[in-house]
Amino acid sequence: MKNFLFLMVFSAISFIVSPAQNKHEVLIGGGAGLSTLRYEESKFGFGGNVNLGYAYNFSERWALFTGVEFDFLNAKTGANPVLSSELIHVQAYAPIGDDRFDYNAAMQGFSEKQKASYLSIPVMARYRFPLSKGAIYAKGGMKLGIPMCSSFDQHIDQYTTTGFSYLTHLTHQDEPEYGFSTYNDQHADGSLDLKFNVALALEAGYAWHIADRHNLYTGVYFDYGLNNVASAENAPVVSYNATKPSQPVQNSITAASSGIHTMALGVMLRYSLGFGHTTKKAEPASPADVMPLQARNDGQQNGLAHGNNQNQGDGQGQGAGQQGGNTSGQGQDQGKGQRVGDGSANQGDGQGQATAQQDGNTSGQGQANSQGNGQKDSAENAARRSIEEPVTGYGVSQATPGKTQKQELNDRIALLKQYPELQFYIYGHTCSLGDDAINELMGQLRADRAKAYMIQNGIAEDRILGTASKRDTEPLVPNTSIENRRKNRRVEIKIVNE
Repeated sequence: MKNFLFLMVFSAISFIVSPAQNKHEVLIGGGAGLSTLRYEESKFGFGGNVNLGYAYNFSERWALFTGVEFDFLNAKTGANPVLSSELIHVQAYAPIGDDRFDYNAAMQGFSEKQKASYLSIPVMARYRFPLSKGAIYAKGGMKLGIPMCSSFDQHIDQYTTTGFSYLTHLTHQDEPEYGFSTYNDQHADGSLDLKFNVALALEAGYAWHIADRHNLYTGVYFDYGLNNVASAENAPVVSYNATKPSQPVQNSITAASSGIHTMALGVMLRYSLGFGHTTKKAEPASPADVMPLQARNDGQQNGLAHGNNQNQGDGQGQGAGQQGGNTSGQGQDQGKGQRVGDGSANQGDGQGQATAQQDGNTSGQGQANSQGNGQKDSAENAARRSIEEPVTGYGVSQATPGKTQKQELNDRIALLKQYPELQFYIYGHTCSLGDDAINELMGQLRADRAKAYMIQNGIAEDRILGTASKRDTEPLVPNTSIENRRKNRRVEIKIVNE
């Protein structure tokens, strides 16, 4: 018990993230082990059950479980010798007075087997403690059982009946006509008269997360009947037959017991299929993740525009400086060539200045055209960067886009519609939780379902060149915390057009 408690505490510290739990579960399975009818002389028998269940998950941890279950119980006993006694009335002694006898039967080589089946309806509460690849679970409640069929098979090698008379105070034997004799190799069978069963039901084990919506439950169970299911009590194994005294009646040994209780202890295996909305939502994104995409685009475009204006101003100042420098240089060269030609030099300076201004105007027009094309290219580049930003916030076993992911995809769909020439791939990513096979499948599912959502919302299928799973091979950040793993569980769009 201490080891079990330690395991629970250690698991609570070591594992925090769990697969999302569907709102509804349908379960089918069975169990096997000790499954018996308990009474004083009984020995354990083996049996089991098959079951069909339904679980309604109130939250990630708590659920209400019910269903239908067929329970099969077996028991046996063998006692040597077995004594049976009852008070009888022998009609032949009635005319002479007291007809009371103690009817006794001493048996050797006694054996009996019992079989019973119940249709049970469990009503149980279940608690799940989530781990990385599944959950520890425990549930408890009641099972209400309706007896379906039951039987006993009895054999006695030999039994001898005697009668003690209250009238003569003598023991009578070897009087077959009165029912006092020895009987060899006697066999009897029949049905058990069992009642409604109310049992305490407990179960604990581990729920293995196989894939999205699929779980496998393995555990141990213990059921114990709270009420006595025997209809008749204190009936002797060998009973006096007043109609035919020479043919005693053999009853099941269960009728002679003070009470019968059902009991079962075994191992359980169940397959679960979930459906409905998950009870665990995707982990909330940080404020930066949930910032509207258009707001980020506006900020990027404002920054680009600011940079263009600054570059334009710098270019104009630089052009003016170069223009003045060229004019001054021409004047200096002509002055060095001849001092008398000042007028010609000035004229040359004027012509050079006019030519420089004309060249500057031409350069300005080219710069304006280049600036317009640059702004257009910058807007498309900003859109590309926004489209390729990762869509994060997926739950551990969440493949279908949730509300947050749909909002992010809608923003990207809007931008892709503005640039219909863009073609792209879609990649699905996971965090480091889970083995490679599960993560490969989960990454592919995320990519495929994002593709389906985009097609449903107006993106032509031929623009999507393919989907693939990147698994956990390209993390954005180290998988060292819940927040980092949440960021790494994502879908990414990669544009291939130049």
